[in-house]
Amino acid sequence: MNNRHDTDERKLHGIAATTHGHNPFSVPDRYFDTLPEHVMQRIRRQEAATDDSTAAGRDRRQHRSRLFVRMTAAAALTAFFALTMTYTNIWTPDTSDDTNLFLAHDIEYTDELLDYAMLDNSDIEYYLTEAAY
Repeated sequence: MNNRHDTDERKLHGIAATTHGHNPFSVPDRYFDTLPEHVMQRIRRQEAATDDSTAAGRDRRQHRSRLFVRMTAAAALTAFFALTMTYTNIWTPDTSDDTNLFLAHDIEYTDELLDYAMLDNSDIEYYLTEAAY
């Protein structure tokens, strides 16, 4: 470790010997007088930029949060509607209506039923007109 220190010291003496006591670096006049003001201005600009980006990020997060809440609410309402329609059988026809009880799709069966009940057309007409009043 001491050997390294000696090497560095020799290098520095070599550099000092080549400059002949003259400072190779130059600084503009009154540079250090205005340096604190320049540094503070730069800090303010960076803080303002950081505040703007933080505000923009916060706005984006709030927008995503609102969008998520809206989408969740829409999905919940859709699921509720679908389940309500499924379990209340709104889409299926109502079979408890009296007119649906007597519908027959097979004409032969209907004719056999009327023959068995011994109803002719005048009896059917009587029952239909009496039921209307």
